[in-house]
Amino acid sequence: MQAFLNFTTSPWVGVMVLAVLIVEGAGLALYRASTGRGPTFPALLPFLGAGCAFAVTLVAALALRSDAAAATMTQAASIGLPLVAAFLFHVWDLKKRW
Repeated sequence: MQAFLNFTTSPWVGVMVLAVLIVEGAGLALYRASTGRGPTFPALLPFLGAGCAFAVTLVAALALRSDAAAATMTQAASIGLPLVAAFLFHVWDLKKRW
């Protein structure tokens, strides 16, 4: 349990989630540019917002290096990871419709 808590409060969790959001957003943008099909920019705004929230939280966690920053990171992960899951489901659902 302690290893899990250490992992989830690590700033690297934010880095990984931010990387997923960036890669997925870039992939969808490239797909839309190359095929003309796919989600439009407004559909990606919630996920860009989630990526910005993770970036801000990551900077705070690295700058403060405190338990409060780690708790904030855990809270952000608990909000952001379901967003990432919803985003991946949204991409899968859109692929079925195209």
